[in-house]
Amino acid sequence: PLPILQLLGAIAPEEKLCLTVLGGMYGTFDAQTEALVQRLEADGRLCMPGTVSFAAAQAAMRQAEILVNLGNDIENQMPSKLFEYFAAGRPIVHLQRIENDPCIPYLERYPMALVLDERQSVQEKARALVSFCHKFAGRRVPYSEVEQRFPACTPQFVAQQLLEAVRA
Repeated sequence: PLPILQLLGAIAPEEKLCLTVLGGMYGTFDAQTEALVQRLEADGRLCMPGTVSFAAAQAAMRQAEILVNLGNDIENQMPSKLFEYFAAGRPIVHLQRIENDPCIPYLERYPMALVLDERQSVQEKARALVSFCHKFAGRRVPYSEVEQRFPACTPQFVAQQLLEAVRA
């Protein structure tokens, strides 16, 4: 989580951006990271309610202005929540960690996605994130458009594939 925390810390408090992190932050923070977390929480820019129920997580996703997806370190592993994010129709900010990130081809097809490469400078990412938030916060992609963009990723398509496999 350190890259997203550093990114949030580089954005002026006047921008009024707040990151809500659901679930646990695993591991321990060094003193510098802990100080950053405390400063962001005190400024109202970071909220970490901890582990919540699935229903509460779904409700938070529906209420979110923008969703954040942290990229994986593994080239052949896709976070399933990315497809939930698409279905929610919210703008998505993705932090790319590896060159061959498997999320990128999908994010390129989504009309409200921002990919921030961890190799970019924090200041460059901060400028891009603020601009993206101003442009897309509160906007939605209709589910019908998501279905058109990702026809092989819909529950109906997957169910049909399973039925065909069972019948074979």
